[in-house]
Amino acid sequence: MKSLVLPALPTPARQACVASVIIGPWPPFPALRGDGVRQGTDPVRAEPRPADCTQPELLELKVLVVDDHGLFREGVCMLLNRMGIPAASIYEAGNAESGLALAAKHIDLGLILLDINLPDLAGEPTVRAFRLACLSASLVLLSAIDDMALARRCMNEGAQGFIHKSTHADKFLAALRLVMEGHSVWIDSQWKEAPQALAEPNAAIELTGRQREVLARLCLGWSNKEIGRDLGISDNTVRIHVAAVLQSLGARTRSEAIVLAGKLGLTGA
Repeated sequence: MKSLVLPALPTPARQACVASVIIGPWPPFPALRGDGVRQGTDPVRAEPRPADCTQPELLELKVLVVDDHGLFREGVCMLLNRMGIPAASIYEAGNAESGLALAAKHIDLGLILLDINLPDLAGEPTVRAFRLACLSASLVLLSAIDDMALARRCMNEGAQGFIHKSTHADKFLAALRLVMEGHSVWIDSQWKEAPQALAEPNAAIELTGRQREVLARLCLGWSNKEIGRDLGISDNTVRIHVAAVLQSLGARTRSEAIVLAGKLGLTGA
């Protein structure tokens, strides 16, 4: 495995991350080939597929897809084109090194779709590197993992979305639309409903001391049984506290609560 030496993301830079998609009149770029990177061409036809689009701004959006599985990248690019983004505006990379090179070259990217488990870089350092490389782009994480604690930590590095790779195509596109409207989204492998934006954090959220203790352990990915054992309370009492925490945060699921807690700085007891 080839290692990359990455600079730490400074706090001011992390705070500067924005959820909105930056759109502008960019010039066309020629197709790039080599080093596992392909941009701007259809796998079957030499000409880009016509964009089926009623939103003119999507015609100017530049997207970077970073994933080490070529077939998955190809599918994502087809979905993006179906959404209305021209093939010539979609860049691909098969590893972190190539992806970071493209991000450095095209600093006006509006959206980055990033696998958080690449062969040359994985986990939080991956997200931190791409966030630092392109602060203005919306960053959506893609993964087949079910380690929600890891996914939460990656989200806290400045991503606007997490989408499990098992997500249906229509839900995937709906989630991307929400991100491009400035929302944060979270779709794990258990999510069965239509994507919805995460609730906006309430600055006046008040939690009891015990609720904060429960939330801190919830953010570590602990089960109710593990939380109860650690705090010396029953599973039923833990369930009551978890329900109260979700209600206070405006979250519908534990996963949403974890993401919101990270945004509000409530992950510590």
